[in-house]
Amino acid sequence: MRQPERQDRRGQDVVLAGCGFGAVGIIALGGLMVWVAAAAGGHGHGSPVGWIMQAVTGDAALWSTTATSILILEGIVLVACTVWGARAWWRWNKSRARIDARAKYMSTNRDINPLTEQAGTKAAERLGVTGAGLPVGTSILRKRRLWSGWEWSLLMVMGTRAGKSSCEVVPRILRATGLPVVTTSNKPDVYYDTRAGREAAGTIWCLDLQNITGQVGGQGNDPQWYWNMLDFVDGVERADELVDILSAAVTPGNARTDAYFTSASRALLSGLLLAAAVGEQPITQVYEWLSDPNQRMDHADPLALLERHGYSQVATDLREKMNLTEKQRDGVYGGAREWVSFMRSPAVVRWIAPSGEGETRRRFTAEQFVTSTDTLYLLSKGRGGAAGRAVVAALTRAVMIAGEQLASRQGGRVANPIVFELDEAANVCRIPELPDLFTYYGGLGLLISVYLQNPAQGEECWGENGWRQMYSSANALLIGRGIRDEKFLPGVVQMIGDRHWVERTRSRGKGGSSTNETHRQEHIVTLADLTALEQGRAILHASGSRPILIRLDHWSATPSTNEAVTSSRELYRPAQEASDVDGARPMAWAATAAGAGTDAGFKGARSRW
Repeated sequence: MRQPERQDRRGQDVVLAGCGFGAVGIIALGGLMVWVAAAAGGHGHGSPVGWIMQAVTGDAALWSTTATSILILEGIVLVACTVWGARAWWRWNKSRARIDARAKYMSTNRDINPLTEQAGTKAAERLGVTGAGLPVGTSILRKRRLWSGWEWSLLMVMGTRAGKSSCEVVPRILRATGLPVVTTSNKPDVYYDTRAGREAAGTIWCLDLQNITGQVGGQGNDPQWYWNMLDFVDGVERADELVDILSAAVTPGNARTDAYFTSASRALLSGLLLAAAVGEQPITQVYEWLSDPNQRMDHADPLALLERHGYSQVATDLREKMNLTEKQRDGVYGGAREWVSFMRSPAVVRWIAPSGEGETRRRFTAEQFVTSTDTLYLLSKGRGGAAGRAVVAALTRAVMIAGEQLASRQGGRVANPIVFELDEAANVCRIPELPDLFTYYGGLGLLISVYLQNPAQGEECWGENGWRQMYSSANALLIGRGIRDEKFLPGVVQMIGDRHWVERTRSRGKGGSSTNETHRQEHIVTLADLTALEQGRAILHASGSRPILIRLDHWSATPSTNEAVTSSRELYRPAQEASDVDGARPMAWAATAAGAGTDAGFKGARSRW
């Protein structure tokens, strides 16, 4: 799109031509109105010029009072239509974003068609799945609703209060009917908005470490179910992976660490987790072992447990760590103890371990979940959240592993896709392997959607290489408003590309006139355009297509979703939450009166975010 400061003579010529055609059109319309009035008054022969000449010469007038009345009525109708059209244009123009004019330069029908409902449904039939996929948004060009397929991963980068949850997470969760869904967040809004719709299809599991929803339930505010974290550990490899998850909850992906002590601490914690798992010990036993390197307390011997179950090599390695010099051992044990410090908190342990032999609470099993239509809400606040990050990431990864195993049993792909909507992933769900999983999980039917507030979160969580891998591997990349990353945005500008146009200049002289053409090239969007991206707009880059400018569709824009969210809020949202400005109910879909996904409906809803 040409920038305002550019002078384009071709554009000036178009304006002048438009003014000329407009003037001719007004004269023609006036003449037509006069002729119609005369014809309706019974004097349709002749012409406006003839009537004027006859009136001047005094000949018999071909005009009448009736014709005058009709002409006045025509004028009133014309003015009314003009006012109505002007108001409609004003509303339409107000709903447009500044960047909308660039949509026609970004993509074509060829880019949009593979993402439509028709194309998605056809692809789903090949996979034996019902439905086009999960909603993404509506293209500004051609106003087509777009979908991510049943083999796609999605990465969305968008600033705060820009509509990640209300326009993406909530509609996608409610669309995944009949499928198991895992969703993470550090806020209760997704839980409030989707619980009623999801519990109609299956069981609700809500892990809420800090009671964010206010609905933990049970006697003494205890949870009504638990997940045994040691279920994750079925061998050395799983023990190592759990250690990676627990350490990632504390240590940023781009942090510098001491190679010796970090490696030794990992091996130590892995061996103790494996010993507790095979010995059927409570997970709190691991922290007790780490707090007692000399084994002076009366508790089970981890070395004996490992040797008894055939892990003699692990026991040997563990014994080596125990026999280090006091200074070295303190460093190794201290590092491992930091990663499991959450085990000191009874409020956390009650979620990840049975309470004893008389346990009556429901037990969550990942293997059963992936074959169900249940929903798993994983909520934790990010601040100081090593405990929340560790538990949320470990449980999410446990479900993923169960999904992998199910896919292996079902011929390489799960019959019913498993949906992972990981909102605030960098804050509450730091899975170190996530960039690698993006590369192949879609083919297994495990659909991962990750939502971040800015690129820096991705680099801090997974390191620069991990972030670049995730960014490059996502089948659908969404870039929204609120990003001011001078390192990231230039790549987006290059991804969108350039447009080529011809500037024509005309010169006149004594010898006649001449026209010169100059070929120009410029970025379709600039850094300034991206930093000023308006509410409700995002750039979608899908595999095999050029970037597409889309409108983010608020949940209130679709009748069924609007009804489901409204009902769920009435049932589960506390009164004090409902009274907040940000939590007020958005404009109902019915107010649009024009169908789902219209600009009017979105415009009315977006002001309520």
